[in-house]
Amino acid sequence: MLLVVLTAVIAAVIIGLGGWLLMDYTIDHWYLAPEAMEERAGLVASELEAYVSADQLTADDYQSLRSWVGGIRDASIAVRVEYDSPVEIWLDVEDGSLSGTGNLEAGGYYFYEIPFSDRTCAVAILENSEARLYNIATFSALVAGALTVLIILLIYNRDLTRRIRTFSKDLNKISGGDLDYPLRSTSSDELGQLAKDVDTMRNTIIQRTYAEQEALKANSELITALSHDIRNPLTSLIGYMELLEMEQGSLPEDAQSYVRASLDKAYRIRDLTGELFRYFLVFSEEAQDVKLEEYDAQILLDQLLGESLVELEMLGFREDSHALEQPCTLRTDVSLFKRVIDNLTSNIQKYADPAYPLQYSAHVDDRLHITVRNHIRKLDEGAVESNHIGLRTCVSIMKLLEGSFESRAEGDTFTVEIALPIVKKSEKTS
Repeated sequence: MLLVVLTAVIAAVIIGLGGWLLMDYTIDHWYLAPEAMEERAGLVASELEAYVSADQLTADDYQSLRSWVGGIRDASIAVRVEYDSPVEIWLDVEDGSLSGTGNLEAGGYYFYEIPFSDRTCAVAILENSEARLYNIATFSALVAGALTVLIILLIYNRDLTRRIRTFSKDLNKISGGDLDYPLRSTSSDELGQLAKDVDTMRNTIIQRTYAEQEALKANSELITALSHDIRNPLTSLIGYMELLEMEQGSLPEDAQSYVRASLDKAYRIRDLTGELFRYFLVFSEEAQDVKLEEYDAQILLDQLLGESLVELEMLGFREDSHALEQPCTLRTDVSLFKRVIDNLTSNIQKYADPAYPLQYSAHVDDRLHITVRNHIRKLDEGAVESNHIGLRTCVSIMKLLEGSFESRAEGDTFTVEIALPIVKKSEKTS
């Protein structure tokens, strides 16, 4: 910007000064040429002679002459006065000063004989309209310089505005998710440097995203391989342990207790590996592809929660549910939301006390809220407490669904609160 202003000022000086010099040269060599000055003085003399003849002025009527010269404004007139002196004396009719013939000749005056009513008198005339031309030339030079500065700044401002709009459009495309869209920058000023910095940041994000995707893919392959390598021998081990349990009548009492303990630990390892695998799937590339669609909340909850309640009732649990009464439209990914319900059902099976009823309720305000409350079962002696992998999986899934998952234990009561986004009427209308 500073360089553009400096360039504009220099250009204005060059154009303004050049224009003024050109007009000054034209005035000096054309307008002030002796022939042109004599011609203009002759015109003034003709007009003066016509004025004198019309009003029958005398050579001593200086007041009328002064008024006439004041109306012309671009001429000076001196009248020869008769004194008893060998030197010619001239009276300036405007200021009343006296001059000699030599001074008038040096000043550029031209001499004419004008017939007045009383006598013919010599008159010296100087036409000086060039002063007005010099003023016009100076003003024109200043205007030309100012217009030069204004035009250069307007051109720069138009170019800057165009580049800012282009930069803004590029940023909107990038912010919309098109990281492969390059920023266009051909300038070396501050805006161009900013575009280069943003483009560098875009490339860095692409590289980091690619590295994260590669790491996620490697982790997925690792977890899949580990799950396969663990489950296969674990399944065989559980089968062997179950066979021993079936034949435990022929085993010593100590051996029977060891078989039961080993089988419980094997089941525990199987459950932990299953939960770990499900938890990792939430962050896999497949799970990140969330598809939020609109569903009738009452129908969806009746289906998903209904299946869960039927499964729990078959296991001896009782339920005290309050169905959703207010109709609304839910925006969610059914497959991911079902995974939350399945994890919650599995958690209830493992840690809830069937002697107490399960409490389900749902209501709507700005979001759909689902509350599940159960009584915590006392763990058997030697049992391992939950590591909450399933609950952490639910929290992660609900973030993907633009909702929330909160759990808390208060004494012997365990409560889960789920919130999901709903489609408001204004959004439906639009």
